[in-house]
Amino acid sequence: MLKTKKMSKEFWAEIVDCVVYLSNRHPMRGLNDMTPQEVWNERKPSATHLRVFGTIGYVYMNDQIRAK
Repeated sequence: MLKTKKMSKEFWAEIVDCVVYLSNRHPMRGLNDMTPQEVWNERKPSATHLRVFGTIGYVYMNDQIRAK
């Protein structure tokens, strides 16, 4: 992931966190094609919030915070 997005090695911890997060939401044969999170929480996880790794993100700051 680091090489694909041409990112520096300082982001490796975030990549490991991302890989673990995604693997917990990926179906596994040993769990009868259920995800580990689905087995743990007894409900299917949503993937609607996922984005392509390394894309630009923006944080909304309201006018009150921006004025400081």
